[in-house]
Amino acid sequence: MVEIKICGVRDEAIAAVAVESGATYVGIVTGAPDSPRHVDRAAAKGLIQFLRGKASSVLVTRVLTRHFIALASAAKPDLVQFHEPIPASGLGELRHGYGGRIIFGISPRSTTDSLLSIAPSFGEEDIVLVDGSKGTGTGIDEHALIAVSDLTKEVLGLSMKDLLVAGGLSASNVGAFLERHAPRGVDASSGLETTPGVKDPALIKKFCLEIKKASIIHD
Repeated sequence: MVEIKICGVRDEAIAAVAVESGATYVGIVTGAPDSPRHVDRAAAKGLIQFLRGKASSVLVTRVLTRHFIALASAAKPDLVQFHEPIPASGLGELRHGYGGRIIFGISPRSTTDSLLSIAPSFGEEDIVLVDGSKGTGTGIDEHALIAVSDLTKEVLGLSMKDLLVAGGLSASNVGAFLERHAPRGVDASSGLETTPGVKDPALIKKFCLEIKKASIIHD
């Protein structure tokens, strides 16, 4: 079964829809106050607690900061997610305080050098997310996706089947995407919204249903 990540969830009602629809991961964005999907520290902690035992909570930020590390260490989400460039000192502090699994967000155009910067800190249970959008709704460049999956194989030992993929995915195109590619999982946010930051329960349900249908065909 292809894993499903619903990102940018801001309240328990939408989190419940994601869980009921079969989401593997539910992403909670913090540390990005200019994003329409940002929630504050209290809301993030509440959502992490709500998701406990239902789906894997992912605390998401753009840049690894001490404030984020402190929140992750206190709230103990199932995973944390942030994007390159990744400071080695911050990673060490995160590993010490939080100690859980990490989703390393990379660009489809990441270089060998940027992947080499991740390699020393990449754990067996960590995940790489190839993100072509970062919440903007921009569709992922599939040629670049294939190229960067070849790089992750060379540098990190991860093939396409080990990667999460995000970038312009929605209920209307995820089935066709999964006909062309076989990643570990797919991630969507803006493609499941009526307006920026406002998730549509019907779109979440449809997105998850299309993924399940595609998984059945591949299986």
